[in-house]
Amino acid sequence: MLAAPPAANDAPADEQDAKLRVERGIEAWRKGDWTEVRDLLEPLVREGDIADEFLRESALRYLTEATLLDEGLGPSERDELARDYITRLLDSSPDWAPPSGLHGRRFYDLVAVVRSERDAQLAEACRGQLLSCEADLTELQVDFRASQGRIAALQEALANEDVYLTEVVKRNRGLAFLPFGVGHFTNGNRALGGTFLALEVATGAAGLGLLIYRATNYGCVRTDGFNRKSLVCTIDAPDSDLPALKDEVEAVRNAEAVMGYVFIGSVVLDIALAQVLFKPIEVVEKGQKTRRELDAELDEAESSPRPRRPRAGPGTKSKPDAKLRVRPHPAFVPAGLGLGVTLQF
Repeated sequence: MLAAPPAANDAPADEQDAKLRVERGIEAWRKGDWTEVRDLLEPLVREGDIADEFLRESALRYLTEATLLDEGLGPSERDELARDYITRLLDSSPDWAPPSGLHGRRFYDLVAVVRSERDAQLAEACRGQLLSCEADLTELQVDFRASQGRIAALQEALANEDVYLTEVVKRNRGLAFLPFGVGHFTNGNRALGGTFLALEVATGAAGLGLLIYRATNYGCVRTDGFNRKSLVCTIDAPDSDLPALKDEVEAVRNAEAVMGYVFIGSVVLDIALAQVLFKPIEVVEKGQKTRRELDAELDEAESSPRPRRPRAGPGTKSKPDAKLRVRPHPAFVPAGLGLGVTLQF
């Protein structure tokens, strides 16, 4: 057989029992039966906390006065138990105050004493916390001042730190097309540039010297460009010396050709390596300064007014830049068609 569910407004059994015992305790309090009040309310308070705040406050309040007035307890025991009940009331609500004119004078006096002692303890705890906070504040202030000193020292050291100044320069690739090691000098490779410069100057000077020597000593001229059979030499010598002179001229001409080939090969290799090893950007060191000096220069530059650039009028022409331009073009030589190079600065 199924039982009907309890109604929504029915209170639990323990709550109903607590309410009944509190009402009976109040009736006993009205009759002045302090022992009966204690017998009814002490187990209720001792067993656990009452869920209903109103019942809990009523039980503790009536139990406190009954304990104070019960002659069956010793004075110290009555005072100790009553203080405990009032403390529990104040713990649940610090602003709690008993209804006026309902209880006896001893009850109100004890409530005032417990409240004052409680306030004194709270004030002492607050003073202790205040002293602890002040001590912490003093310690933090000392640490803050020490930190400020360290920060100032670090800032001073940073301001006096040396900064190495560099400048990034964009190189002109057109210079790498020039012979005599110019491209390698532009790339910063002085050893390689000096090697090609010495080789090209030596071979070019040797070839030119042999050419001048052959033209002046043997009177050799070319009548048909660089055709091997167009070389004509005019020398006043007996016929017996002609074969030897012819061998000498041939040896000088061969030496000229060797020097010419070496010169042209070195020039081609010089330009090719300069293009392969070309570095478009160069980092140039500009000395060193302290950060303080750099900051002062920056502040001065920001504070000074910037000059305005004049606008170009409709009839003005822009100035040509100073960049080197290399322009190849065909060239006509006595031996045929060749390649020429024009340099514009």
